Amino acid sequence: MIQGERATIVKHDDNLKVEGKFEGHRKSSMKGHARGERVDVVRHQDNLKLEGKFEGKSKDAAFLKGERATIKRYEDNLKLEGSTEYKREELAVIGERASIVKHKDNLHVEGSFEGRKLNDVSIVGERATVVRHEDNLKVEGKFEGKKTEEVALSVERAQIIKHQVFFLLPNN
Repeated sequence: MIQGERATIVKHDDNLKVEGKFEGHRKSSMKGHARGERVDVVRHQDNLKLEGKFEGKSKDAAFLKGERATIKRYEDNLKLEGSTEYKREELAVIGERASIVKHKDNLHVEGSFEGRKLNDVSIVGERATVVRHEDNLKVEGKFEGKKTEEVALSVERAQIIKHQVFFLLPNN
């Protein structure tokens, strides 16, 4: 088989055979019936019977359209005891403001107050002197630090080397 080609279908024989006489409808026996014919519906009588007189709604008692039954409001037995106080109406004039009340404070300084002296005040533009305190850290013993090699003080620039570039063009 080549790729892309469809395989041939192989049908094997089965071992199922019809035995005996076939009993069923043949198309030849169905010729008398036309399509769409239906069997008539048979309605049987029911066995439910009414016993006694049937009393339904009388037409006199029925409400006519537009009539409405009256609403019955019953009195309740809930009563308020005592008098009810309502909000008193006070008229406020527009534009009136309550006067501002400033109370005296009860904070007083006890004793004499010593503020800054006027002689020590710094003038704008002057800077205070920086005070450097001596530290108490001392080096004890021999100090071994990083060994430094001598470095050339003047740095020379490396020579610039220009390479020649050749382009190979394809031959047409």
